[in-house]
Amino acid sequence: MKYARWLLLAILAASSLSPCSLSAQAQPDLSGLSSDDRGSIESACSHAKYIEGPAAYHRYLQTQLSALSGSTSPDLSGLSSDDRRSIESVCSHAKCIEGPAIYHRCLQAQLSALSGSGTSGVVRVSGSAQQTNTEFRELKYFVGTWTITGEAKASLLGPPGTLAGTHRNELGSDGSSVISYWEEERSGSKNSGQAVYRYDSANKTYTYHSVDVSGETEYSVGTLSGQTWTWLSTLTLSDGTAVSGRFTVREESTSAYTLKFEIQPANGAWSEVMEGRASRQK
Repeated sequence: MKYARWLLLAILAASSLSPCSLSAQAQPDLSGLSSDDRGSIESACSHAKYIEGPAAYHRYLQTQLSALSGSTSPDLSGLSSDDRRSIESVCSHAKCIEGPAIYHRCLQAQLSALSGSGTSGVVRVSGSAQQTNTEFRELKYFVGTWTITGEAKASLLGPPGTLAGTHRNELGSDGSSVISYWEEERSGSKNSGQAVYRYDSANKTYTYHSVDVSGETEYSVGTLSGQTWTWLSTLTLSDGTAVSGRFTVREESTSAYTLKFEIQPANGAWSEVMEGRASRQK
């Protein structure tokens, strides 16, 4: 997942391309949006971009732009850093998956509840109902602070190197997500961001949405078999070539798991490009 995107950074920096670079063909103009709203729209539409193709992606972008018309983000500057972080965490699913219009409404609802004008301290928005099913409970395995170490191999994604990082994963305030705050370093370069894990009951799969500090997004779909998690995604290389990505996590214990990332070019075989280990901090 995020490790895969990290392996791609060297190539993208050299070519000045982003993995979320948009097709120039019939693409709606996002240049007038704030960086926050633009990142939210691109994240919400990333499934269409990488799984359904550019035509569907452009339609999703236009739908998001139409929904955003007349909507503005409420001002959180007067809040304490703790309250602001709490509100942004509660609304992270709306921001990353549902788009900026719903994200703005979630923020405003949280502000109203905080000021006492709301009817309840619990705010619900589309997609954030409480989940107590077994599938979601499996995601709680990742809750905690994890130390990540790994080694990348020379591949289409770049040169070999070491990976080190920390992932601080918390149960989302909406009761139906796990929020991850991550920091990673590879070959002297650092990156950080936030991710949301959820269970998609309609498709009976797990989902992972990540947004880093530059606004780049990642979307993966996962399944669980026994103690093994398999997450699939699509990566776009600097020359526009799409490759499949497969990230595998094997739970060794309640406090340790191994991880492996592989890629598969079109009509090619899977090849391992990174492996590592994660340990839960006590």
